[in-house]
Amino acid sequence: MTDVQREGALSETQPQTLEPDFPSTASMAAVELDNLVRGRQYTLSAVESLTKYLALDESAGSREHAMSLLDPSTYVVLNHAIHSSRYLETAAKTTKAVSDKVSKIRELLESVIRDPDRKRETMSEEIRKLRAFCVALSKYASSLESSLEEFEPSHPFRR
Repeated sequence: MTDVQREGALSETQPQTLEPDFPSTASMAAVELDNLVRGRQYTLSAVESLTKYLALDESAGSREHAMSLLDPSTYVVLNHAIHSSRYLETAAKTTKAVSDKVSKIRELLESVIRDPDRKRETMSEEIRKLRAFCVALSKYASSLESSLEEFEPSHPFRR
């Protein structure tokens, strides 16, 4: 195996981390859901982007395999967002519980995208919970991002 092949194989199995613009995407999705619930003019482009991220590249295999490629800090962010938005009464104790709940939330978001006006009439309380999830996701993802920056090593020649 050449060095290039080895690097390619390693990059395929490295844990997937949150994208840099993920907190703002989650925040914009919350705004879009809020506009939908309040009957204002809306677009759902950020909600679509969020559902694509929450799909976790399931096309590559099973959902469990896709979730196994997430790094632990991403699990923590997702778990905190799920718990604080009241999708689970207590924090999930296993990655499978987080995976299952993320999948259900993604399915709900996709159903809202497919028929937003009908969903607004029939599931306004559920859309409010989805909005709370997006707000929490943005909050926890941005706090993770700032804490990771603190651990970056400084230049070796600086004091």
